[in-house]
Amino acid sequence: MVRVRGLIVALVLGAMAVGCAQSQPAGRGPQSASRDTAPAPATQPAPRADAGAARPTGEHPPNIILITTDDQAPDTLHFDGNSYIRTPTLDRLAAEGVYFPRAYVVVPLCAPSRAALLTGRYPQETGVRTNAEARLPDGLPTFAQLVRSRGYRCGLVGKWHLGAPEARAGGFEDYWVTWAADEASRKTKYTRPVLYVNGELKEHRGPLTDVLTDYALQFIDESGEQPFLLWLSHPAPHEPRVADKRFFYDRASVRLPASMKDDLTGKPVRQRQSECHRSIDQYPKAILKREIAAYYSMIQGVDAAVGRLIRHLEQRGLAQRTLVIFTSDNGLLLGEHQMVAKNCPVLYEELVRVPLLFWQPGAVPAGVRRTELVSLMDLFATIVARAGAPNVQTPSRDLWPLIVGAGGAGRDALFVQYYGRGDETPGPPLIGVITPRHKLVAYAEGDDQEKELYDLLADPLELKNLAGATGYEETQRRLEGMLAEFAAAGGGPR
Repeated sequence: MVRVRGLIVALVLGAMAVGCAQSQPAGRGPQSASRDTAPAPATQPAPRADAGAARPTGEHPPNIILITTDDQAPDTLHFDGNSYIRTPTLDRLAAEGVYFPRAYVVVPLCAPSRAALLTGRYPQETGVRTNAEARLPDGLPTFAQLVRSRGYRCGLVGKWHLGAPEARAGGFEDYWVTWAADEASRKTKYTRPVLYVNGELKEHRGPLTDVLTDYALQFIDESGEQPFLLWLSHPAPHEPRVADKRFFYDRASVRLPASMKDDLTGKPVRQRQSECHRSIDQYPKAILKREIAAYYSMIQGVDAAVGRLIRHLEQRGLAQRTLVIFTSDNGLLLGEHQMVAKNCPVLYEELVRVPLLFWQPGAVPAGVRRTELVSLMDLFATIVARAGAPNVQTPSRDLWPLIVGAGGAGRDALFVQYYGRGDETPGPPLIGVITPRHKLVAYAEGDDQEKELYDLLADPLELKNLAGATGYEETQRRLEGMLAEFAAAGGGPR
């Protein structure tokens, strides 16, 4: 069996060198079931960023709105099987657009995930491996910088987390409204938000999600006939969880996640030793249900705000000219596998998989569900190609052919990583390879007990670790070979 210690050392050195079948999702509501892990065929490589189809000459440039949430797990969508949560707007976008249930982040942590999304590159290139390294390096273009070169007006509204919140950066210099993320404002960020508005610090009253949406609509209106790119980056439902009083969920009726029964037997020792697992003792069932109820309330608050934005586009005749993308920077554990939080030494589906929706009437087909594997960093190439902006070579892939059914394929494998808590020096990474059916996770030091292998089709809750199990030797060797290939490329293109 291929050893993985050497390949992880190679990943660490590479990072230092650059700067240092189908089923229902496992919901937390009453209708909890297993997540969508149906394998999708991938028979040909999807186009890379430098091969994306540019817009036809003379076509009106599409406006592009990227809406992200913070810490929204994949099982928080009503239309995808969680009957407890109410997400009418996202339900509509799925009915009128394209949904990818198997979209994965590169790192399940705020800053590294956002850096990968913005640049289309792995942390080995961005140098952003933890939240402690939350600053984009010079010389790596973002999708906003490339799109801006095509005459787009580019704006950011919401959470930045890749540098000083007051400094306009990343190509969003035209319009910059960011949350002032200091401890004082953090305590009241959802009720009395303090924002930098184009360089000026301003205090606000009212729900943060609504205040940010106000600024987003202002940006749209001020853009006039100029094509625009807007990143509406909602901090919700990130903690501290403050329930939106307009959207009530009865905590008593909340159903705890099915994978909470996981006692971590046969799992790596570090999982049982992690703070994420130890903290479960601070969450008796009543408190955990309260957290989940508030979490759902915040997500429905975002859903309502997205509905307001969609109606605004329709009222101004912009809906058919505007591509709307909805996703999250990472997922969250709220009791799954007896863990609470996201900054955990694990790569479970609830952390690394996120919602991904595309909507544009007349351009994006309606009611399509694509089960191919895609990476969140593929949004870089997709946005750049849709704007007809100059392309650059990155590991990102243009999803547009998949979205409109014009060929292409999902990834045969994708890679996720975790380098440690944001308040620590990055350590040897935890890395995982995910294929349409299996997931292998390799730890920094590892005999077979310190690896995880899951059959995502047979065991979507990832309860049984198959690493070293009889009958899975060839599967494990094959996936270890993929990790070795990834490491040999320095964590680069695949």
